Amino acid sequence: MNSKIVLSVLALISISLLILISLPKSDLIQPDELKDWIIRGKEFVLVDIRDDYNYSLSHIKGAINIPVLNMSNEDIVRAFREIRENYPDREIVIYCYRGKLAARISELLANNSIYVKRLPVGWLDIADQFRDISAVE
Repeated sequence: MNSKIVLSVLALISISLLILISLPKSDLIQPDELKDWIIRGKEFVLVDIRDDYNYSLSHIKGAINIPVLNMSNEDIVRAFREIRENYPDREIVIYCYRGKLAARISELLANNSIYVKRLPVGWLDIADQFRDISAVE
């Protein structure tokens, strides 16, 4: 009896792992790769998720601002679902101050079947790199 329970639990765990492995995940994009996309003119949607004030001070040229700290999870998902509907064939890239908020938001979005790329570092770490290619507003 106990061995049947153990085998059933192991089977469920194995199936769960296979499902998790097969799901698309939010991918990291390194700053150099993002710079390359910008230089090459690749079409993608860039989203700065910092607050309005910091976005207004400086941001990557072409980025739209979705200040997620002032939004409910439902509103965040709704905003990104709208982006996905408007640009179904484009990658969505998000960035924040230091990378932690982008990680949390990409997880929230992935849990809602919206897959994005995110910078593993934040604006404070990369601003100078993007000024070098005149990609800062």
